[in-house]
Amino acid sequence: MTELGSTLKQARETMGLSQTSVADSLHVSRQAISRWENDRGYPDIDNLTELATLYNVTVDQLLGHKTDSTNIIPAQTDKLAQITHVSQHEAADNSLILIILAVIASLATPIGLILGPLVLKLNKKRNSLFKIVLFLAIIAILINVYDLFLILNNYFDWFSVSHVNGPN
Repeated sequence: MTELGSTLKQARETMGLSQTSVADSLHVSRQAISRWENDRGYPDIDNLTELATLYNVTVDQLLGHKTDSTNIIPAQTDKLAQITHVSQHEAADNSLILIILAVIASLATPIGLILGPLVLKLNKKRNSLFKIVLFLAIIAILINVYDLFLILNNYFDWFSVSHVNGPN
């Protein structure tokens, strides 16, 4: 049984890919790919399945297990490719929905205090517009906190200066 790192490196080189291109495909750093290939770290299960798809091998093959290639039915492989393709498009759609929610959150003060953190929680690094969604959600939260402060200030009259005029 070979080490996972050497198997990953061999599969990547067989496909003619660089560490940078694999890292970009998986939305991780090039250093993460290097750590995995040098057995100083291991990919999580999601990244492992994406690596198997990218390298056109099974997860079992990446893990060094012997597999019988006759067990893989072409129809199942095509179905898996369709599911992967659909899930990649859903991630892009997710980004757009999250951007819309972040904008709505910045406009509706009481609702925005709930929507802003929710958008942050739902935003995943795999989203194509991850940084934009993150930025907009943080801005929405800050706007809502400021608006809430102004509302409470007007209600409680915290910072008003009252002038007491003495006798004339």
